[in-house]
Amino acid sequence: MNSVIIRGAEDTLVNRLLLFDAWHMRFRELKLRKNPQCPICGANPTVRELIDYEEFCGLRSQPKQRHHNRKGWKRSPPVT
Repeated sequence: MNSVIIRGAEDTLVNRLLLFDAWHMRFRELKLRKNPQCPICGANPTVRELIDYEEFCGLRSQPKQRHHNRKGWKRSPPVT
């Protein structure tokens, strides 16, 4: 396995997004502009920390419920 180290690369992806279409083996580059109203990176950011997505989506683990069958006790299927 070979590895390539790029040193002194002047052309980075700052303010750009590189899209790769593996099906057609094509690359596409989009230029991005900073939004001054962005709540994360704008002039007056209001979002300063990540949220807990499991809690936000109600995916916190529930207490394990068990039920009895002929073979003995086993866990009930997860609630969705």
